[in-house]
Amino acid sequence: SDLCGDVLISFSDTSYEANKDFSCTDDTDGDGVVTVPIYVWDSSCPPNIAQCNVELTLSNCGTGGLTRMIAGNAATEFGEMISDVEVTINSDAIINYPTSVMTDNDGNYAFDNNIGSEDYHLTSVRDDNHRNGVSTLDLILIQKHLLGIQPLDSPYKVIAADANNSNSVSATDLIIIRKLLLGIHNEYPDSESWRFVDKSQTLTMADPWVFIETLDVMNLTSDMMTEDFIGVKVGDVNESVISNVNSVSSENRSSANLSLTFDDRKVVAGENVSLDIYSSNFNEVSGYQFTLEMNGANVTNVIPGLLNVNDVNVGVFNNALTMSYHQENVRSIASNKVLFTLELKVEESAMISEILSVSDQITESEAYVGRGLQIVDVKIGVRTNDTEIVELEGYELAQNEPNPFKTATNIGFRLPIDASADLTIYDVNGKLIKSYSNNFSKGWNNFILKKEDIMMSSGVYYYRLDSDEYSSTKKMIVIE
Repeated sequence: SDLCGDVLISFSDTSYEANKDFSCTDDTDGDGVVTVPIYVWDSSCPPNIAQCNVELTLSNCGTGGLTRMIAGNAATEFGEMISDVEVTINSDAIINYPTSVMTDNDGNYAFDNNIGSEDYHLTSVRDDNHRNGVSTLDLILIQKHLLGIQPLDSPYKVIAADANNSNSVSATDLIIIRKLLLGIHNEYPDSESWRFVDKSQTLTMADPWVFIETLDVMNLTSDMMTEDFIGVKVGDVNESVISNVNSVSSENRSSANLSLTFDDRKVVAGENVSLDIYSSNFNEVSGYQFTLEMNGANVTNVIPGLLNVNDVNVGVFNNALTMSYHQENVRSIASNKVLFTLELKVEESAMISEILSVSDQITESEAYVGRGLQIVDVKIGVRTNDTEIVELEGYELAQNEPNPFKTATNIGFRLPIDASADLTIYDVNGKLIKSYSNNFSKGWNNFILKKEDIMMSSGVYYYRLDSDEYSSTKKMIVIE
């Protein structure tokens, strides 16, 4: 400290030396590290000079200076590799750290040129698409765990059930997951989408909460190629997550369906309508979820019937309602009994059947039936009497086949009359990829979608059919 003015930094205290070359011959003790005196000159004449010593690591010199690779992968407990994980490496002793890389589609990552004989710490993060792999079926399984009816069978599933990051599983986690499913929340308030655990750690059901999320590599002396993470998708306890562009959900969906029904009639703009919802086949149902789209109406209230549906089970949006419901045991309800009642405010005069449609737009539509919790679609239609159902106006959007697909897929749909229709493709973030408009014939139509035509990369996409007042959305997967 002095009245220095401008200063110069030099490797010498006798002549100004701003640059200096080093080689392994300077590493006299062979540890890859040399001590270098650095001098600060002020602008006085002669200059005032102060000195300090720094440690300089020489790459590829000595045993300690050799660079080593640290690599590994991120995968789920059930062996699915996880892409797009940000892995960060840090070292307290080296100024170029921390640095990060992303796992590839095979879940692999690697850091090369890490100086030997140093300590390193690895962490992983992926915090996108919180709904991925999460459904009301997970709520059913978590509740069975809480009640002791059917405990979760691995410590990683218990960690996944902890949606509020409290190191415990409780009814609060059910509430948080349900709000995510209903679209009330787009992400967990207190947890990232994924948790990553040191694979080498042995966890037990007795205390899974001791899991370690940082991998420590101490005194690096050789390449470390198996620094692996187990990825836990928060909320997913039935292993249905899509973890990379080539993975396919393990859920097997039946060709059957759960039919919700109502009595059709003409309503007028401004009318308040109480609409009882029945089912023609509510047999051994443990739960369900769906998006109910309303063209020209809004829900103002939901009243429980034989199902105790209340505010915690629904999300209300402009011209849409989401619902997620489950119960402890499977249940069967007669077709003439009211499940629940919707109170609607009608904006445009129409038949009720012209207003309502079930879709996957916000909450994917599915139900869980039988002791084996078979997954089936949810459909809605008109009652002609207590037992029959007539599907709405002949509109139908089918699941694309094949799904997943590599090069091309067929999208089938039914129209009740000759009509124009729009088919829209968009990604998981809602970004428009492509839109097709055309006139189609009454009855069944097929549209061939080619991956190359719209330059679709691998991943999850949605397709939506709009015709007159009908709209329906489904999900498809593109793979390499």
